[in-house]
Amino acid sequence: MTTFGFRSAAATEGPPRAANFKKPRRSNMGLLYRGRTFIHIFEMFDDTPSSMALWPTISPAQLLPPPESGPPLRRILLVDEEAGTYGELTGNLAGAGFSVDLATTAGQALEQIRESEVELILLGETLLGMSGLDLLRLLRAAWTPQQLPVIMLAAASHNEVEAAALEAGANDCMSPLVEGGRAIARVRSQLHLKDEGLGARERAERLFGAT
Repeated sequence: MTTFGFRSAAATEGPPRAANFKKPRRSNMGLLYRGRTFIHIFEMFDDTPSSMALWPTISPAQLLPPPESGPPLRRILLVDEEAGTYGELTGNLAGAGFSVDLATTAGQALEQIRESEVELILLGETLLGMSGLDLLRLLRAAWTPQQLPVIMLAAASHNEVEAAALEAGANDCMSPLVEGGRAIARVRSQLHLKDEGLGARERAERLFGAT
């Protein structure tokens, strides 16, 4: 059982008389100063585990500041009638720090684009009820390649699809089976171009707006 004894002495007085109880040990609670009197705080305990257990403990983690949250993940939308089969590609992108959502129809894709901050689209050749090229043309009627980059996912042997996609406004084309590192590099390249273009546009607007 922990008990406390108190003794006070004016700064001009001599040492206080010895107490009639066992001399306690000075705690780490320090000295309190009130007026011209020092109040020495002592603690007395019998060094038994039961008495020691009465004192609270603080873990080092409690002394550290809370971790800062990082920037939000950049959102990528993969659109294909079999979007769920692109596990390797989406896994590689997620491992690189991207947030990847899936859509199988044009309606789902347009809804996600309107409701969330989709920054890049990976577009397959076929959707439910519409071709990928048809959706690409719809997208380009509303967003420029700089505002919403689109990478067409076309098999390496489908050269005519790649040519038609680039003509319709796709930013890039790649095989859905491309090696993970190359896919990540091409996605990052398009996002970098997007950021640079938007930054240049904002700078130009500020410049001409000030003149």
